[in-house]
Amino acid sequence: MGFIQNIKSSPKYIRWTQWEYWPMAAFYIPVFPYYVFLSAKAGHPFFYVAANPGIKSGGSGFESKYDTIKMLPQKWTPKTVLAQKGTRFEIIQNALRQKGINFPMIAKPDVGFRGLLVEKVNNFEQLKAHIQKYKIDFIIQEFIESPIEFSVFYHKIPGDQKGKITSLTIKEFLLIDGDGKTQFGDLLNKSPRAKVILEDLQLRYKHLWHTIPVKGKKIKVVEIGNHSRGTHFINGNHLIDKQLHQTFDELNQKVSGWNYGRVDVRCESIEALKKGDFKIIEINGVLSEPTHIYDASQSSYWQAVKEIARHWKILYQVATKNHDNFGAEYDDTWEYIRAVKALRKYIKGLSSG
Repeated sequence: MGFIQNIKSSPKYIRWTQWEYWPMAAFYIPVFPYYVFLSAKAGHPFFYVAANPGIKSGGSGFESKYDTIKMLPQKWTPKTVLAQKGTRFEIIQNALRQKGINFPMIAKPDVGFRGLLVEKVNNFEQLKAHIQKYKIDFIIQEFIESPIEFSVFYHKIPGDQKGKITSLTIKEFLLIDGDGKTQFGDLLNKSPRAKVILEDLQLRYKHLWHTIPVKGKKIKVVEIGNHSRGTHFINGNHLIDKQLHQTFDELNQKVSGWNYGRVDVRCESIEALKKGDFKIIEINGVLSEPTHIYDASQSSYWQAVKEIARHWKILYQVATKNHDNFGAEYDDTWEYIRAVKALRKYIKGLSSG
């Protein structure tokens, strides 16, 4: 491989030349002046929290995932246990057994986002090591074996009878194919999507790095549906139809105080999704993204930025209508700022841990 080709295949080159991997600031700095305009128009810098009065600060990242899960109808909810910091592990084990949660399980911070510290664990030793390493609250959920994960972005203007789905994303997990000759690590190194997170994968799969997968074996490298974990986000907006709208209108009606955000679900097929035969992995609020924008084969960087701005306009409409007509309150400005600072400190502590 030549010098130029080595550069082009490096993780750093891929990150900086393919816009879907650019940092969040690249997508939100261009939209910031529009946010300032909307804030001035609303008369409050954090007007958006009023969109979802049923979730703390509208779902700004401070909220407990466990509390939002409790808002959901049981038919859509994975079995879940809250493991509060300082709780003896034997008590957590008993709670898991009582709930009928078996391995594998998913452990994730009760406050967190973008896949931070979300892990699939296969035994009690792994679970204990993961949740006791960090002095925070975790939620532990059953692992939903359904093969497909979707993200559905929904909003409803308060007072309207029906809502609108503006984004449907199909999540394609990172896979490699064994050929009976190539080592596991080398197969990952051949994948541009794996190469971007290769350092993390080396730590995660050091026990498999020099093994040779058998020919024809498909290995799902990561089963957490986050872009930062190598998952490919595919634009599925062409699949949005009346039936899907009806299903999510039903969800909106049964989740009090949630009018805007993204729902991540697992199910067997697009038909199952439309019929409402799914489990909700996570329900997100006002800082949700319409993740179909990260399908670089279907849109450009500037189209993605434009779509983010369009959703800020929708968020403004939902929040101000809820505030003006239905009494949803805005957060106190200084309390919100203190909460943002506390969240940054919290995330920094987890990232450095």
